[in-house]
Amino acid sequence: MLAVFVPFIVAAQPNFVILFTDDQRFDAMGFRTPDLQTPNIDFLAGDGVVFDQAFATSPICPSSRISLLTGLYERMHGYTFDQPLVDSDLLNYSFAKRLRDAGYRSGFVGKNGANFDQPRIDQQFDSFTPIDQSLIGSHYTDRMADAAVSFIEQTPRSQPLVLNVWFWAPHADTRIPEQFVPPKRFDGLYDPIVFPRPATWGDDLFNGFPLFLQESLNREQFGLWWANDVYDVMSRRYFAMITGLDDAVGRIVSALQANGRGQDTWIILASDNGFFMGDRGFGGKWLGHDVSLRVPLIVHHADLLSRHHESYIATLLDIAPTIIELAGLPPNCLSHGNSLSPALLNPVLLHSDRTFYIEHTYNPAPNRAEIPAYDGVRSERWKYIVYTDHDFAELYDLANDPDETFNLIDSPDHSTVIEQLEQQRRHLAAALADKLFIASFEAS
Repeated sequence: MLAVFVPFIVAAQPNFVILFTDDQRFDAMGFRTPDLQTPNIDFLAGDGVVFDQAFATSPICPSSRISLLTGLYERMHGYTFDQPLVDSDLLNYSFAKRLRDAGYRSGFVGKNGANFDQPRIDQQFDSFTPIDQSLIGSHYTDRMADAAVSFIEQTPRSQPLVLNVWFWAPHADTRIPEQFVPPKRFDGLYDPIVFPRPATWGDDLFNGFPLFLQESLNREQFGLWWANDVYDVMSRRYFAMITGLDDAVGRIVSALQANGRGQDTWIILASDNGFFMGDRGFGGKWLGHDVSLRVPLIVHHADLLSRHHESYIATLLDIAPTIIELAGLPPNCLSHGNSLSPALLNPVLLHSDRTFYIEHTYNPAPNRAEIPAYDGVRSERWKYIVYTDHDFAELYDLANDPDETFNLIDSPDHSTVIEQLEQQRRHLAAALADKLFIASFEAS
């Protein structure tokens, strides 16, 4: 007898809580990394939908956060470090603004990674509680949980809510030697566990890079955090920060349940970018390799059928249109993301073939090591990266080389593929730079 699919019925004006972490690797969760304790994130994953192939399109904090809110690529919204604040007209497309206009109570807690000023705060949020990395008093992760719980408790039960919780964790605190600082109750949690080094640990791939990459800020960060005999200490502290983050997630989920919102709340957990832990001889993020681009993405709702989408490609651009659709609102006329609702609500849909644009434009001050600018495209099969200030490019066959270990850019056998990807890269870059509306960036 054939199973009959019964469509998921979305409640009118459900609640939304977006848990946005900072520098969390796609595999930095207990269900992916043995010995890492994240029971609350594992609960969301076990009872929700996990997108195994989820990506940031600009792997840096400020750009990624505006892309999350608006569903727009960096090249269109134009915001990164040392740039003017994002155009307030574009924030009319943020899901926070759209839902607030529809009657939601809109809240923000945590890292003001988009550097919002008061007019932009008033445009999007009814409640705005920025929290810095001060270690005076309770840990900043705990303070974020306190503020998030207060927002939930103070919102009338008759009013739907949308809450952005932008964590600092597990981002390093570069002001102090320890770098990764968990809440005190989790300090030393993982001593003396030895977490395995990444598959591409070491200098084998690093030695094949040109000098500008060998001298980049990524290599400097490798020396600070992961080189030589400090990997075990730093990895334990990094993962302890994630366990502290997980504890905050548990408190927020419990508050939703206690407030009677457990059955009608969409919880979305993602990160602004990935993170190098010695992969390819690098630290930090920024670059166009999957270690930097790939992020965790979990969507939880009490009535979802839990599953992992192993090959469905999702991006952070998709979160805004997904929330807007699930809230029952008309889609934005300007959006580069695709709603994930079909993948959430239809258990049969398990695959997507998609090409998306990637870029990084920010470079630190002249007295700092370089973060090389690049743009490119990634599809299910191919990764193509062009360093726009250097005569160097990379091509990887992801189907046969998922760790991106063999650069095929000089392979005569791949000249046709390179030509096709270069055409896509130029087309997307030009269209975005000209602020043209493109309804979809799906590969044709």
